[in-house]
Amino acid sequence: TAFIELNQKGIVEPMVAEGDYRQFLGFRVLAVDGSMVMLPHTEETSKTFGTIAYTNGKDKQPGEHCYGTASVLYDVLNRIAVDATLAPAKAYEVDLAIAHLQHTIATDLLLMDRNYPSYRMMAELCHRQRAFVIRCTAHSFNTARQLAKGKGLASQVVTIIPPDGHKADIR
Repeated sequence: TAFIELNQKGIVEPMVAEGDYRQFLGFRVLAVDGSMVMLPHTEETSKTFGTIAYTNGKDKQPGEHCYGTASVLYDVLNRIAVDATLAPAKAYEVDLAIAHLQHTIATDLLLMDRNYPSYRMMAELCHRQRAFVIRCTAHSFNTARQLAKGKGLASQVVTIIPPDGHKADIR
């Protein structure tokens, strides 16, 4: 849309080209996050974005609301949206985050929350040679947990093997 193009051409691209932006240890710090957004319940929005069923707590009356999944790649230090999208309600946040990667550069540090530590996301980031920090649940990635507890080596490279059912999808 016009607003997305205006943001890209008028703000983000000139800022990056001129190198005129705040950094942390030489990195532009970008955060990726998504959120469900309630949309007006019309036939057109329902068809485009989809609905999510609900029941209210008291009377258990079923219904549905029209929602979209918003995803934003945000420059934390410079306080600007680098990229944003509004996708259907049932969109996978990792797919939306991967689409944002086309707007990143080699000197970016990407921060992501617990919805993002999939093998596919990390493989995409490594393939594009992007630095990243992804918050994980306490029960995932045993090597990282041990490292955080001060056990084992102070620094190490870990090979993550894709789940059997997903190997073909990742190639």
